[in-house]
Amino acid sequence: MAQASNAKRVVVVEDEAGVRRFIWEALSKAGYEVMQTGSGEEMQWLLDDLKRPVDLLVADVMMPGMSGPEFARWLEEVRPTTRVLFVTGQSRESAEKFGLPLGGVEVLYKPFTADGLLKRVADILGP
Repeated sequence: MAQASNAKRVVVVEDEAGVRRFIWEALSKAGYEVMQTGSGEEMQWLLDDLKRPVDLLVADVMMPGMSGPEFARWLEEVRPTTRVLFVTGQSRESAEKFGLPLGGVEVLYKPFTADGLLKRVADILGP
């Protein structure tokens, strides 16, 4: 299925393959252009060659290697207009111990539905 050239681009960084596939499918079916990987380090490498802006990062908070908040801080330096939605199966307090900022961030708690994800993404990115 070809994506429209003006589709909003979402990058997904999630170490759990099943969750990553679920997010990719829901966003792709809704018309978003989606790039996905299992690690922040791999996404850094992919984004080095990408010329087009990234509209939204969807990142797991706790991952082996680079955490979601660490990747988001890197992305903010190189693409400061990118919005961020963190996903986590942990409590807010536990996620904060792994670098989730204390306030002003969007968080979606696992488990979530495709509809819940799409509503949250639409709320962040607009129509």
